[in-house]
Amino acid sequence: MVVFLVLALGVFTFLLVKPIFISIVAGLILAYLFSPVYNFILRFIREKNTTAAIVSVIALLVIFIPLWFIVPIMINQTFQIFTSAQNFNVQGAIQSVFPSASDQFIIQTTTSIKSAISKMSSSVLNSLVEQSFNNLSSIILNLFLIGFVFFFSLRDGDKLGNFVNSISPLNKTQEKMMVNHFREITDSIIYGNIIVGVIQGIFAGIGFLIFDVPNALVLTIIAIVFGIIPVLGPIMVWAPVSLFFFASGNVTSGVLFILYNLVLVSGFENILRPYIVSRRSNVPTIIIFVGMIGGTFLFGIMGLILGPLILAYFLEILKMYKERALSSLFVD
Repeated sequence: MVVFLVLALGVFTFLLVKPIFISIVAGLILAYLFSPVYNFILRFIREKNTTAAIVSVIALLVIFIPLWFIVPIMINQTFQIFTSAQNFNVQGAIQSVFPSASDQFIIQTTTSIKSAISKMSSSVLNSLVEQSFNNLSSIILNLFLIGFVFFFSLRDGDKLGNFVNSISPLNKTQEKMMVNHFREITDSIIYGNIIVGVIQGIFAGIGFLIFDVPNALVLTIIAIVFGIIPVLGPIMVWAPVSLFFFASGNVTSGVLFILYNLVLVSGFENILRPYIVSRRSNVPTIIIFVGMIGGTFLFGIMGLILGPLILAYFLEILKMYKERALSSLFVD
């Protein structure tokens, strides 16, 4: 009877938490990132509520002030991309690729391509607008929940840790070792990949501005996303842009643009990422890559963080099992 009750409560708890799971995890990750700031300020103020409130305001400013300026520009540039796609000289491009093609072929192909571009642009644009308005209340609720979890995770983080330790059946010495390994893995993934990828994307964005690349902000956001994902990187964005320079006849700009990205963007990764990761647990690139791709399918954008963490934690437990350390976790 007791086992059935525990299982039933576990199922209901899972169903209760499932709709807001991503928001809870986002709040916990933000609290983890800002915990050094919280601990630093707490040394001077020594009042947890006030310190957590101050750090919450700092986090709010760090996140939303850039968004206040970036989002309108990004929306405008997105509309420009759709407009440019619809106004693209399809007929001229077809004639340059197939100079000996008949007029009928060129006209029919041009009409088909323009129709496809128009339908695709309208579909994507309408979907973006519709999703934004339909999910507005859900977005506001999730943002509130993230802030709520963030504040109380900062303020009561030590109490939460003590509670987990009090109900844990694990051997305390081995448990501490396992927690330290998990913390190293978390630091490696968040600082060694997420933050480095974001900074890489920003450097790529600066290059887009310097070389006057159209729709630089949208390309920067895409470069940041690719920068976070191992194996791919911002080169997936700046390489096609460099081809655009050569195709337009701007060979000098194309060469300088490639040199800029090779030296600053790729060079930054080669110097900083190993430095950060070497100070923490060196999680294999393939684990991070597979975890990010699988996590994105399962959790959406948060899967870029959750996927590698879950996979790395699982492999760490398998490693402990292989070393016959897992069974000793439950020995006092």
